[in-house]
Amino acid sequence: MPNWDGEGDEFAIKSFSGVEIIVNLKKLELLDFTSAKDIERLFELNIKEIGEYCGLSNDHKKVFIEMGVKVS
Repeated sequence: MPNWDGEGDEFAIKSFSGVEIIVNLKKLELLDFTSAKDIERLFELNIKEIGEYCGLSNDHKKVFIEMGVKVS
């Protein structure tokens, strides 16, 4: 979208439905978790790192850290 000004929510993640098919997903970066209602789906993946994010609750962050995920 060459004219996207960053103001809209066209790229906001609202659901992680189907993410389980991305079996080799290791890192998430530049994500806005604010609108996602099913972040728990990510707990089933073998993610190693979550970097540069917003909207991740302290409870979710704690679970990721307990799983050994680097959250920065």
